[in-house]
Amino acid sequence: MTKRWCAAAAGALAALALAPTADAAGFHRCTAGGSTQCETLTVPLDRTGGNSTHPTPTTPLYVVRERAHHATRPPIVLVTGGPGQAGSDLIANAGPGGPFDPNTLHRDVIAFDPRGTGRSGLLRCPPLERAKSFLATDAAAACWGLIGAKRYSYTSRTVADDIDAIRSGIGAPKIALYGISYARAYPQNVERVILDSAIDPGGGDMLYRPTFAATSRVLRALCAGTRCRGITTDPVADFAALVHALPATGLPGHFVGEDGRAHALSLTRFDLIDLLIDGDFSSDLRGGLPAAVHSAVAGDTAPLMRMMHRALVADVSDFVNPSSLSIADYAATVCQEGPFPWARTAGPDERRAQAAAAVAAIPPASLFPWDPATALASDFLATCLKWAVTPQAPDLGGAYPNVPVLVLSGEDDTRTPLEGARGVAARYPQAILRSFPHAGHDVVDGPAGQGCAWNDVKSFLAARAVGTCRGHARAPDIDPVAPTSLNALPALGHGRDGRVLSAVILTLNDLDTVDIDYGRTIPGLRAGRARLEGGGMRLTRYRYVPGVALTGKLASTTTLRISGTVRGTLRVRGPRLTLTIGGRRLSAVLHFAGGGGN
Repeated sequence: MTKRWCAAAAGALAALALAPTADAAGFHRCTAGGSTQCETLTVPLDRTGGNSTHPTPTTPLYVVRERAHHATRPPIVLVTGGPGQAGSDLIANAGPGGPFDPNTLHRDVIAFDPRGTGRSGLLRCPPLERAKSFLATDAAAACWGLIGAKRYSYTSRTVADDIDAIRSGIGAPKIALYGISYARAYPQNVERVILDSAIDPGGGDMLYRPTFAATSRVLRALCAGTRCRGITTDPVADFAALVHALPATGLPGHFVGEDGRAHALSLTRFDLIDLLIDGDFSSDLRGGLPAAVHSAVAGDTAPLMRMMHRALVADVSDFVNPSSLSIADYAATVCQEGPFPWARTAGPDERRAQAAAAVAAIPPASLFPWDPATALASDFLATCLKWAVTPQAPDLGGAYPNVPVLVLSGEDDTRTPLEGARGVAARYPQAILRSFPHAGHDVVDGPAGQGCAWNDVKSFLAARAVGTCRGHARAPDIDPVAPTSLNALPALGHGRDGRVLSAVILTLNDLDTVDIDYGRTIPGLRAGRARLEGGGMRLTRYRYVPGVALTGKLASTTTLRISGTVRGTLRVRGPRLTLTIGGRRLSAVLHFAGGGGN
């Protein structure tokens, strides 16, 4: 889906002696008393000419702007990744103190909704939106018919042309750029570029090979040093073993829902790709992966199924608000541009055969720790299998401009990996590559952003030397292996009661780890649920360790009921815990292990 494909490529121009010229566009204040200005431009839907006997169809472009008090440099145009993502809300990055503060940069800042998104002629695709999955080939094919002939007018090149229309409309001889496509299509209008989490237009791999190639490096970085001690000695071997063991129909298991009950779930190869990539935006998911995979290989699928359910919830949310993410625009762009492992003129059956032949020709070792079956499970292939395209691929532009370029990459990014960023940087003669440890996708907006990355952006835009600091993203907290029985736990005291106390501490640490990723209701790992409630958390038979469930309202001072294979109470006063079972008491001080997600 879009978050897999997206390359959040940010661009900007350095100082020029020329101030922007007067507007030809008619901006006005978006809201009374607000500083943001709005305008809707009208541009041709198809710039190739079309049928001269009929008026050329047009599409609106919704554009927003924050003006600098004293703009002495060309404006910065912020462009979303995507495709399919509306971009006008990127204007929030132009707030005071932000990376694109207009008064710090002495530039106007412009953002817009690309054609087919948001307020720029939103494309809709009800069949695919209802399917809530890009693995729905027939739903995607229905979209192809619903969009009609205009589906060919949504490409990276048409967006680049629209950006140039914005540049012309504001009367600026050059603009600052947030995106690669425009730099290639209009290199004469670009002086300096910043690319964040970039892939080369037309260079996306529909078989996920860049992600596969980065997997071993990212897993080993997660477990660097002694971080995975007691969990696994080789996270890559665990991952490969899981991939090898996955049945064609998926690995059966269950997750606990918001109702506190178990629900059947099956994990496929593509689900595993999805889970890995979702970790780009969540250090909590990344930190949970080594233990969850290790447990699944050992036969306990509950931790992995829980993580998969959390990823699926996030994925489905992409389909909920078409004004933020147009599934139709995404499919129209991706399926038209490819590149796919089949001939553009081939039919569905030929495409299947050609894709299978292309994957069979790939040395399996180059896919490790994944395998050929995973490459064929790609959602790109499923979405576009029946999508008819033009015989010729779209023109994405020419030479890469010989201008200063800053490439930013998160070292934990698996959707647009560091290896790809190196390839992008190699295409620009004056490129500087900055990588950030422990950072995932979208460096500027992530944990590393407000430190080194923002300083890099501001220095680069001012034509100053880019710094050498390594960022402020913290290494993910590595989850422990979830116990499969009470007897497997060490006793914090005597016998069974001491193991119950261990189970209680692990359960409370589990709540601390997952409470950000879910909504108001947090399902337990084994059963039960917790719900945020007025300054505390209401637990209903919340179970992390088999046989030990907690019930009651968890607050700074509270008493919880313990049920399951044992019965008792837990008194909580700040970090101090007092366990009472059958009149016997044990005490401990709680030290939270997790960071609460991100």
